[in-house]
Amino acid sequence: MYDERVAVAALRAAYPDVDSEDPVAFFGEEGTHFQGLMFAWLYWPRLIEIHGAVFLCLNGEDESYIRELLSTPVADGHSDWLPMSWKNVVDNFNWFEVLHLFGLHVPPDEYVVPASEQIAEILVESWSARLKVAYPEREFSVSLMDSDTEDVGIEVVQTAPELEVPAGWDPRRRFINPDV
Repeated sequence: MYDERVAVAALRAAYPDVDSEDPVAFFGEEGTHFQGLMFAWLYWPRLIEIHGAVFLCLNGEDESYIRELLSTPVADGHSDWLPMSWKNVVDNFNWFEVLHLFGLHVPPDEYVVPASEQIAEILVESWSARLKVAYPEREFSVSLMDSDTEDVGIEVVQTAPELEVPAGWDPRRRFINPDV
């Protein structure tokens, strides 16, 4: 659950020159227009639709990356990999560990995980709103999930209508075969 006290403690540790107990004051004191523009995509992400599935774009060049992976038989040479449904592949693309969204981790280190948790809470709300605005005829679940690391994950799943499997989907090879 979002806790403003935790957010303020993390911000005060990272920006000790800001004399405020209001987290809103920090962007006005320490942020730049360029940072605001850069982070706008985090809070109101670009969305793309490929083969009827919605993907959040948080990495840059997402559409070409996703299309390339979906057209490459990634499981070839991995006989121990189990078949994967189209829904699970889409859900895997829409799973994000918050700490991995950022390239830089700055001191104070003891606040990195609490700050990540607070951001995650906010992202769940903003991503839910973004999806509802862009796709009012669909339903999505945006929720916090435990990760294999100490980080918190955010899972985005289309819950209705059910995703339609695209023609040529090969669950064993995990790609869309254009020859089918």
